[in-house]
Amino acid sequence: MVDLKANLETVRRLVDECLAALTTTNGTVVKAGQSLQPALDAGGDIVLEDGATFEGDFAVRKSDTRIFGPKAGLVGKGGPALDILPGVNDVQATIGSATTAWDQRVVRVGKEDLAHADLVPVNVKLTVTIPKHRGKTGFWLSGRNVHLASCVALDIYDPAGRDSQAVVVNNTPGGIVIDGDSHFQAGSEIFIIGGDTQRIGGDVTGVLIDGGPNSTVVMDRPDSWRTDGVHRKVKNILELKAGVNVTVRNVKMAGCWVDGQVGYAFVLTPRLGMRVGNVELENVTIDRVGGILRAIGYDDTDPGPQFTGLTLRKIAAASTWDNGFGTGRFIDWQGPIDNITIEGCDWEGPGVTVYFNSGNGWAPDGSRIDGLNVTKGVKITGNRLAHRQYGVMTNGYAWGRNWKTAFPDGDISGNTFVGNPTNGDGWSAPGNLPGNTWVDA
Repeated sequence: MVDLKANLETVRRLVDECLAALTTTNGTVVKAGQSLQPALDAGGDIVLEDGATFEGDFAVRKSDTRIFGPKAGLVGKGGPALDILPGVNDVQATIGSATTAWDQRVVRVGKEDLAHADLVPVNVKLTVTIPKHRGKTGFWLSGRNVHLASCVALDIYDPAGRDSQAVVVNNTPGGIVIDGDSHFQAGSEIFIIGGDTQRIGGDVTGVLIDGGPNSTVVMDRPDSWRTDGVHRKVKNILELKAGVNVTVRNVKMAGCWVDGQVGYAFVLTPRLGMRVGNVELENVTIDRVGGILRAIGYDDTDPGPQFTGLTLRKIAAASTWDNGFGTGRFIDWQGPIDNITIEGCDWEGPGVTVYFNSGNGWAPDGSRIDGLNVTKGVKITGNRLAHRQYGVMTNGYAWGRNWKTAFPDGDISGNTFVGNPTNGDGWSAPGNLPGNTWVDA
């Protein structure tokens, strides 16, 4: 696996080196009542007057444009409040508030229908707050080397019942960074990679979400959303339908229940022929969700490559199925996702600890392969896993019975399992999973 930390620092450095520092004392000053678009067309440094609100669908058409308006607002009408167009590079924007009456995207980098990778915007840094949006998407990112630094997108859902997201990464080569004190909320998926055709081709490579030691990235939904009578089509918190070399660390997540789906925090399902792989989830706290992670080894509808490489490290999580939350499971995957590592996690839930079931895949000639019952390179070590139902379940065998058939070269050891070690029919989990510690609940 690539050094994700080094990759993160490289993207940050590339963006920051290409964007000159902007202060409130230089550049073209645009005051309340003046037209903003001519200043954007001229490019360079632009300072928005404190307290000013500018209405219109504002497009950045010129490279080397830097906008500074931490106490100013943009209000879109028939399009994005801020639209960074294809082929425009080296852009920085600090905006105190951005909203739009358009029911699609509030802030857009690039376009979803671009057909050539050399047209995507490159080196974009945004610090923007979206206080609310009644439409599909807060931030749409189809650029390369895009840095969301202390961005906020709250209270986003679509009254028409379509899927809604705080951040969408799609039709991009990758190089996406989200860090700082960022906070995201949305109805269906709070953060998603893929979900639409990658028209530029290739993989989405290098997407990194990192709260860091001195800041916090939060992805959550308030409890009031479950009971206020508004249907937001809740599905998950983070979904990957594409994405290679993806890391999510130092993040707080909460709030996912049965609605549009069954309430898993992470859903990793390669789609539309795209690759998902080398995914690392580290030092993430998760609360009030129906389950922690659901994944599939292969796209179950269209031919595509295998999902290979998944690490869960130091995940502190609680899941529940009470009051319609979900399955209560820790990790649930179907079909082979080779090279899975689960280590140093602490999970509390009422469902199955590990649920693996046979899935399907695709041969090189595009034909279907059914019944892929074996996953290679599974390592589950050093975790505290508190379950209430069936423990480790593989291919229909509960309590760790016959797990080596599913994970022939696997290692399940050094874990502390909390809960009833038998299922009442004489099968003893400690006997099936030696090398682990068992503690009654």
